[in-house]
Formats: sequence, structure tokens, C-alpha cells
Amino acid sequence: MNDNTFSNKTYFLKTGSRFFSAFFLAGSSLLYSGLVEASVFWKSSLPKSTDPTVHILHNKGYITGYSECRRSALWVSYPLSKKKYFKWPKRRQPFCEDERTQSNLSPDDYWYSGYDRGHLAPGYGVWSVSGPAARSETYLMSNIVPQKKRLNQKLWQRLEEVATTYFTRYFKDITVYTGPVYMDKKFTDSGVRIPTALYKIFVAEKDNKLFSLSFIMPQTVKGKESLDHFVTNIDEVEQVTGLDFLADLDDVKENKLEAEIDNKSWNLKALSNLPGRY
Repeated sequence: MNDNTFSNKTYFLKTGSRFFSAFFLAGSSLLYSGLVEASVFWKSSLPKSTDPTVHILHNKGYITGYSECRRSALWVSYPLSKKKYFKWPKRRQPFCEDERTQSNLSPDDYWYSGYDRGHLAPGYGVWSVSGPAARSETYLMSNIVPQKKRLNQKLWQRLEEVATTYFTRYFKDITVYTGPVYMDKKFTDSGVRIPTALYKIFVAEKDNKLFSLSFIMPQTVKGKESLDHFVTNIDEVEQVTGLDFLADLDDVKENKLEAEIDNKSWNLKALSNLPGRY
């Protein structure tokens, strides 16, 4: 796992090119030939890490790569598509321990830390695709990282709402990867490492073409910034996390997709300053 330093340019990359290609994927149980089966891509192309303590946790609506030494997930992967469930549950869902992890974090470990218990796989997004039981599992502490209030409840929430409400209008099936960026060795009193920033990667297919859109958002945001100020590419996310995304793709196609910055296909300019829920 690399703790590489990144500069402010990571958050303000504006240039890039649009890449599209049909491709085949080998190295998993599925073969892709020409047509990308994006509806199952989130299950079949998981990020790779050199952290020996990472193990995979399978949940009803998302998958987690959990690091025991960090006491948090390094990534989660989940699908997004048009809503399949519409009646949002009124009952408040409690956070709970995940007994599959050795660290076995408690919800109480965040008390008086100055940080929210921030979701990686979002409860609303997972519920809209996979239903109430899947939403309940997003409250497992293995899906939680420390987030400052202005990031968690404002900027990050706005990005998740835009993705669930609008990105799913442009693409039938979207795979999302999200997780923490660790640059500073800061910990809560209970020993949970505090991310310097969070990343989110969207990968989608349309008309046999692949599209990607990536963000890195630091904990220091005020919450009202334009979303497009934080656009980057998959290459930058890999550099600052040490993870390897889309490793099963043909190298040439992987390199092109990971280098692209393509706001236009996601209509991001029109969506970047929409008000949030809070």
C-alpha cells in the first residue's frame, strides 16, 4: 500500500480526452466480447491491493475490500441504475459492528471524535437498486470511515445524490468504486485512521462504449464548492491510494480509460452546483 503525496492539482484537473471502446475481459468467470455487461461489472472487476490484511466482504448490495491494519475499508464496489425500490423506510437504521472483521469496530468508537460516521457505499443508492435488506448492511461499521461534517453531509452527499438521480438517466448500469485516501497518519482516540480525502470512481457502458468519471474530495472542503472542481481520473486515484482498478482489462484499453477526464458525457457542468439535501 502506497502513501503517495498528492498536490492540489489532483482536485482541479480539467483536461482530458474522451475514450470509447468495446473490449473483452478475461481473468474472471465472465468473458466480455464487444459488449460490456456493466450490470455485473461491479462484482467481476474488484480493485487490487498490496495490503496483506485486506479481505473481501460480500454484502447484499455491495462488496468491501477491508483492511484490518487500517481498521477500515480501502474500497467498496456497488452498482447504480434506475430505481427499483421507491418506498424509503421510515425507521432509522442503527449502525452496528461487523463481526466478520478482526477490528470489530463499534459505533461508539466515533463518539466525540469530531467526525461523522461516513458511508462509503451509500444507504440510499444501495437501497434504490438492491432493496431494504441491502440498505441495512450499509450501516455495518466495515462500510464506515471518519468524515468531516461538511464533506459527509454536504459535498459528498451532493455527489451521491447527483449520481443516483441523474447519472442513472444517462447510463443504464454504472459501477461505482469508492474509498478513503490516506496521506496523513492521523487517528481517532479509538485507533481508526482518518482519511485525508475520499475518492469515487464511476464506470459505465453505453452503445458498446466505456465511460469513466472520477473524483477526489478532501476533508477540508466547505461543502458548497462546485462538484467539477474535484474531478480527476482513475490514474490519479491509483497514484494516491496504491490500488489497481480495472486490472483485468486489456492493458491498452485500461490505460486509455484510466487516463480520461470526460465531464461532458455525464453532463457534469449542469449538475455541479445543484443544491444538496441538507
